[in-house]
Amino acid sequence: MTAAYKTFASVLAANAERNADGLAFTFISDKGDTVVTNLELYERAQAIARRLRETLPIGARTMILFPPGIDYVASVFGCFAAGVIGVSAVPPHPARLHRTLPRLLAIAEDADVEAVLTTEAIKETAQPMLAGGGDTPLAKAEWIAADDAAVDALRSGSDAYVDEVSEVAFLQYTSGSTATPRGVMLTQTNLLENSASITRHFGMHKDSVGFIWLPPYHDMGLIGGILQPVFLGVHCALMNPLAVIKRPEAWLHGIHKFGATVSGGPNFAYDLCVKRIDEEKLEGLDLSTWEVAFNGAEPVRASTLKAFSERFAPYGFRHEAHLPCYGLAEGTLIITGKPHTEPPRITEFDAAELEAGRAEILEDSERSMPLVSSGVTDDLHDVLIVDATHRTPLADGHIGEVWIHGPSVAAGYWRRDEENADLFGARLAEDDGREWLRSGDLGTIVDGELFIVGRSKDLLIVRGRNIHPHDVEEAAESASALLRPHCSAAFPVSLDDPSHVSMALEIDEPAEDDDLDELIAAIRVQVSRALELKLQGVALVPAGSVPKTTSGKVQRRLCRQQLLDGEIEPIAAWHADV
Repeated sequence: MTAAYKTFASVLAANAERNADGLAFTFISDKGDTVVTNLELYERAQAIARRLRETLPIGARTMILFPPGIDYVASVFGCFAAGVIGVSAVPPHPARLHRTLPRLLAIAEDADVEAVLTTEAIKETAQPMLAGGGDTPLAKAEWIAADDAAVDALRSGSDAYVDEVSEVAFLQYTSGSTATPRGVMLTQTNLLENSASITRHFGMHKDSVGFIWLPPYHDMGLIGGILQPVFLGVHCALMNPLAVIKRPEAWLHGIHKFGATVSGGPNFAYDLCVKRIDEEKLEGLDLSTWEVAFNGAEPVRASTLKAFSERFAPYGFRHEAHLPCYGLAEGTLIITGKPHTEPPRITEFDAAELEAGRAEILEDSERSMPLVSSGVTDDLHDVLIVDATHRTPLADGHIGEVWIHGPSVAAGYWRRDEENADLFGARLAEDDGREWLRSGDLGTIVDGELFIVGRSKDLLIVRGRNIHPHDVEEAAESASALLRPHCSAAFPVSLDDPSHVSMALEIDEPAEDDDLDELIAAIRVQVSRALELKLQGVALVPAGSVPKTTSGKVQRRLCRQQLLDGEIEPIAAWHADV
C-alpha cells in the first residue's frame, strides 16, 4: 500500500473518495460522543490546509496545540495536506504550569515554530501568556483557530495540494528527563512504512476496529491511534487518557461498546485494570472481540500478563491476544512484535548470568528471572545486538545495545547534526555499508526473538553486577499493597557512582495507623532478598510525584534531581549512615 501514496494526506483523500460515509473516528467524552466520517475529516483537514497555505511555505513548522479530540486529528492531517511540518505539544495545564509550560516553550523555541493551530479559547486566553511579547517564536507565530466553528468558516475553496512533500513531515518531541526536548524528524516514508509494519505485526484487516486512549502527543497515541486507522481506512474510537487513568474500567467498556479488535497501552495500564476495577464495575462486560492487546513503551512484566489474563478470562479475554512489542520514537513506533496468532513468550533466565551480560535459560529455579519476549521484526527491518564500545555484533544470548536499520528509522533529531551522526548514523567496526540507529536500550536475542532488559543510561553497576532499575522497582513495590504499582524510581545516589542505589516510591495518603518506618524497612528487606542489594535511601512520596514521560515511562534521573532540589517532598524517608 505504501508505494501507492506519497503522503498520509493522500491516504485520507482516497478514504474520502472510496468510503465517504464510513466512520473515521469517534471521540468519547463526558459531553457525549463526537463522530466524524472519512469525508468530513478530509474536508476539515483541507480547510485547515488552505488556511496554512495562505501564509506558510512548504516545510514551515506548525505547532498543534489541542486537547485530545477530533480537532487535534484534523489538524494533523491539515498539516500533511499543506506540506508543513506538524509539531505536537501538550497544552499547558493551569494547575501544573511549573511543569508543563517550560516544556512547551522549549519545544516552540527548538522547532522555531511559525504558526500555532489551536482552539479559539486557547487563542484568546493563552496566546498573550504564551507569546509574551519579544522575539520568541510564539510571539512571532501566526495563531490560527482550527476548532469546529473556525473550520466551518474555512470550508469553501479548492482543495489544497496533497502530494507536495517536505523533507520532514512531523516533529515528534521526545520526553527527555532533564535535557532539552529533542524533535525526532519523521518523514512521510517513515510514517507510511511503519503503519504497514504495524499492520503486519498486528494482523490488522479491513474489519479491524480500534479503541485508543493513549495521549496523541506521544508516538503510540499519534501513530498507532490516529494514523494507523486512516492507513487501513477503519474506524477507531478515541478517549481522553485522563478518563482511563481515573476510571480504568472505561477502557474495557469502550472495547465492549465499539467491538474493538485492537487496543492496548503501556504495562501499567493493564495493572490498573487488575488492581483498581471492582467486580461490580465489570457487569455485562464482553471482551471477546479483542484480538490484539498490544503492550509497549515500558518493560512488559510477566506477572502483569498472567494476572490480566486470569482476571478477565471470564469476560472473554484470551491470553494469546497479549502482544508485547518494542519500539521507540526514533524508529517511528514499532520495531518488533510478538506474532499475533501466538501466545506471549515468557522465558526464565538465570538471574546471575543476566547480571553478567549473558542470557541463559534456567527453568524452575529460585535463581531464575522471567523476561517477556518483544517478538521479531519484519522483513524490511533488521535488529542487531551490539557491543557499543567496540561496535561489534554480539552472538545470540549476549546482552548489548539494540541497533536498528530499516525504513522506519527517523531522519534524526531536528537541528542536531553532531548527535545524529553518532545515534542515527552509527556504523559497525566492520562496516557493512549500512547506517544504524543506536537505541540506547539493552537487549538480547534468543531463538530469534528480542528480549529487552533495560536502558544503558539507567544501568546500576553494583560490585561488578549489572542491575536494571525496573527489577529493583518491581521488587520494592511487592513489599506492600500500599505502594502504587509502576510509580517508583530507582537511581544511583551519585551519577558518577552507580554502585549506591536509592529510590522513591509513591504511596497513597497514608492512614493514621500506617507505620511508614515499618514500610520502609519492608521495602529494604524485599529488595535485599530479591536482588541481594542494599538500598542507601528510600523516600515515600505523594501520589503523582514520580515524574513520567507522556507514555508512562519513569524518568529516573529527573526524579533524583527533583528530590535533591526539593521539588518532591517525601512523606517519609530513610538514608543509610555513610
